[in-house]
Amino acid sequence: MRLVTVGREFTALLPLNFNKLFKMTGESRGATSSSEWFAPVLSDCPGGTCPVPWATKETAPVVQEDLVNHPSHYTDGEIECIDAIEAALTAEEFRGYCKGNNLKYTWRERHKGGTESLKKAQWYLDRLIQLDETQKG
Repeated sequence: MRLVTVGREFTALLPLNFNKLFKMTGESRGATSSSEWFAPVLSDCPGGTCPVPWATKETAPVVQEDLVNHPSHYTDGEIECIDAIEAALTAEEFRGYCKGNNLKYTWRERHKGGTESLKKAQWYLDRLIQLDETQKG
């Protein structure tokens, strides 16, 4: 008997002596010779162990923080800082706040933040556009 492993989970014992099988198949009638029948089989499987799809473990996807739209350091429970600022300011003051932050992130992008700063500037511009469209109805 020879131990054969398939994937990580399936193990089977296979007999190496198939003499009974040859007698049953009629080797004497011109069937495949035992040397041909038992020729080594080359395998692409590493170490002779072939992985099977159902035996692999799936890894959970890595969730990365959204540093532009919802950074965790600006969230307290279910209230985001931007929502608290909007609630504390008049509509005109909040428009100024969005314009100022858009300008700040655009201004500093080459010195701090790069593309992420441009995305933040875009976020404030989108918020300003949304505010404008809401006010105009």
